[in-house]
Amino acid sequence: MSGAVDGWPALSFLEGLRPGPDENVELALLASYSADLGSIGAALLALAGKDNEAGRGSPSDFADAVERLRGKVRIIIQRGRLAKMRRTPRIAAVLDQFVREVDFDEAAHSWHPKAALVRTRSEGGEIGWRLWIGSRNLTECVNRDIGLLLVSGENGGGPISGAGDLARALAERAELKGVRPASLATVVTKIPWRAPAGVRVERLRWSTGTGGLQAPVPQAGADEIVVVSPFIDKNFLAGQVSKGTTRAKRVLLTTMREIERIGPSLSAFDDLLALDAPDYPIGDPEPEQAHTVSTSDADTADDEEEEVGRGSMPNCCSCARDESGPYGSEARTPPCGRGRAATRRSSPSYRSPRLWRKV
Repeated sequence: MSGAVDGWPALSFLEGLRPGPDENVELALLASYSADLGSIGAALLALAGKDNEAGRGSPSDFADAVERLRGKVRIIIQRGRLAKMRRTPRIAAVLDQFVREVDFDEAAHSWHPKAALVRTRSEGGEIGWRLWIGSRNLTECVNRDIGLLLVSGENGGGPISGAGDLARALAERAELKGVRPASLATVVTKIPWRAPAGVRVERLRWSTGTGGLQAPVPQAGADEIVVVSPFIDKNFLAGQVSKGTTRAKRVLLTTMREIERIGPSLSAFDDLLALDAPDYPIGDPEPEQAHTVSTSDADTADDEEEEVGRGSMPNCCSCARDESGPYGSEARTPPCGRGRAATRRSSPSYRSPRLWRKV
């Protein structure tokens, strides 16, 4: 992290996928642990630029998106992690062509990356790239997720070590006709990437999922170390110490359940921050109903156009805001800086989770 910023803009995941007004998507490789049909439909609408502000579109918009993106998009998930529905809609057969499953035995390991690599072309023939890396799955949820969006550009950008490895791995699993993993990796390795203001990306590390990848450790001279995770491990936390003459400030953001489980060994952290679970509204529909995709399946609506999609997914960088400043007296500001709280415009009954609080 470099420089001081008052706050980073919060973008929804769909906004990160959507091409510009004069652009078309030529290639999109998305990775997720799990997915549901509604969120897949919303992602396709966004990639085709056919979604509205709520992340939805009409059946005709969806049909156009499918035709535009056929043979250009792959969504790669863990086998068996496509959400099951009480009644499989006809849309499932259409979406099947875009999905590839990774047959990892979850008793040993799982396919768990969350990433999106997108190539666009403008009307003038200019090629653009976007690389999103984060924590959210392709499912409707009220989780607090974080993501980083990198865009190609010569001004202020530069190649990032490891980007090519990510591209190769996604292409190998995607098995898209005409996309050679080695060639794609070579191209992506040379792309100059621009990060958000105040952020410097040192490198990306791709795990094969078979073990052997060492956990990252802070570089020498770091002045502050922030760990954000709903699950924590004593050994991992013990390694988060900066080597150098000056002691780095250490901050941990997790849940009260994990803080209580780990206990006294967390005393080495200068700040312990916890995020309470959200207040789920009473009377929400059953999961099977919540995952239902609005199509013209219903016999009574054969002659009506119904919206397809998932609505606006939670922000990929959803930070709470505290006007008293970072790590103020109430310690309600998340470690990633003051930002905007995530909202879900498509669900009026949703209430934003409580703010971060100091333990």
